[in-house]
Parts: sequence; structure tokens; C-alpha cells
Amino acid sequence: MKKLLFTIITLSLVLLFSCKEEEERRLGDHTISFYLDGKLWQNSKGNSVTGGISLASYSFYGEGENIRAVDASNWDKGTMYLSMSQRGDNGIYLLGNNNGIYGYGSDPFDTNLMPLRNHDKMYLSKEGYGWAEITVDYYDTINNIRHYEGIFEATLFNENDSTDVIHITDGRWNN
Repeated sequence: MKKLLFTIITLSLVLLFSCKEEEERRLGDHTISFYLDGKLWQNSKGNSVTGGISLASYSFYGEGENIRAVDASNWDKGTMYLSMSQRGDNGIYLLGNNNGIYGYGSDPFDTNLMPLRNHDKMYLSKEGYGWAEITVDYYDTINNIRHYEGIFEATLFNENDSTDVIHITDGRWNN
């Protein structure tokens, strides 16, 4: 009986200390996060002494009343970009086919799209497999800053193998 109890306690301690704890989800200013196939993905924190979120790990773009884009980096996992330029009547941006647009500089803003680099693979949006919604959008005239935040979900397809898909759920951003 003592051997069994010792074995159970030992195995419990080994399991307890060998499991890698998942990072807690951050919500609030300058965050971009979602679950990628059930595992948390969020933009990287900064490396400064005070902590915080690295300015190099996110970007928010806005042009006029129609174009919004979100760009994020996670140093260990990859990058994502979400382009929204064609809002539906219901306020939802339905994702379309991404034909090789990977970021703001090359985006013609003629469709809503999302690429995501996950480690060494690039995944792209396809029509009918994702959406985004801007839930807050206002311009702070006192501080001369546009603030917007939103939610998104998508299924993305490997650019070299359409049978390799990833699922993004509970996506959120807040600048």
C-alpha cells in the first residue's frame, strides 16, 4: 500500500511539473489574440524592463471610413494580417479568397482577407470560411487617435496543400 501511494504521489508531482502552463490571455489595449486549433495565440509582449506589449508586435491601420486592417506578430509562432474593406449590409466583413496578399503594403483592398504564417507554413483565407466584425470604431478628436476593436473567426488553408487547414476561433483585437 505504501508503494502504491508513493508511486501515485511521485507520478502526480512529475505530471504537475512537466506540464507547460499556457500563457494567460491578455485583453485590452494593443492586444490581438485568438485560439488557433484550440491553443492561445496572441501578439508578443515587449522585452522592456517595464514589460508591456511590444510596439513591433501589432499594427492597426485605417483609411477613410471603409478600410481597416490589423497586423500582429507572435515571436514564437508567426504573423497574421486581417484586411477589412468590403463591409456587408449587416456590418460583417466576410472573408474572401486571398490570392497571395500577405500584408498592408501589397493589399489592394478589393476584398476582405486574412493570411497567417504559422511557424514555416502560410495559411490563406477562402471565400465562405471566415468573418470579422468591428464592434467599436470612433475617433478621439482630443487626442487625435482612432480607436477600434473587433472580433473574428476563420478557417484558413495552407497555400501549398488545401487539405491542411487551421481553425481560428474567438479572435479579438483592441487598439
